[in-house]
Amino acid sequence: MAVINFKGKTFMKKIMIFASSILILLVAATQVLADRMVTDIDTFNYEYKQIIDVNSRYWKGSDTNTLYNDQLKNANPVTEEAWLEALLGFTYDEKTVMYIDKIEAGKDGLESGLKQLTAYDPGFHWDFAVVKYGNYWIAYEDTDKDHLLTTDRFRNGISHITFFDPSPVPEPATMLLLGLGLMGVAGIRRKFKQ
Repeated sequence: MAVINFKGKTFMKKIMIFASSILILLVAATQVLADRMVTDIDTFNYEYKQIIDVNSRYWKGSDTNTLYNDQLKNANPVTEEAWLEALLGFTYDEKTVMYIDKIEAGKDGLESGLKQLTAYDPGFHWDFAVVKYGNYWIAYEDTDKDHLLTTDRFRNGISHITFFDPSPVPEPATMLLLGLGLMGVAGIRRKFKQ
């Protein structure tokens, strides 16, 4: 690399600092999947044979995928996410289905005791929904991408709905933009100091 002198200053050192900073930012912006030690669910417990009446490998949003209470005890968004990923043929650590929100009956426009939903709008985009009614869970896919949930008529009232989306926020790009912005602010500040 050639050394260029301009107004008596050597730019070699500045170029090396700039290149090192860019390299550090790129490494810092790379997404690393952390292992969830506390909440990690082994999908072995959610094998395909537990899904009733449906071959889950060929699951479509119009299919009824019901799971009885004994197979999904103490359900929360983490266990429902693991079940949904197993249903879709993914493993839990793939990060292919991301939790968005859980709406309880009687909150956020979901009336208590409803046995059927017609064009229910949660107010955000979603691709998969897990509906709990009575002692059953049922999975739905937003195949027409209108972000409205229409369900079958259930025997018992709906307890809650958990919504999922397969695409997480692109975190590496956000970190890179933040880093470049901070470098720009630092450069402008240095320029005005001189």
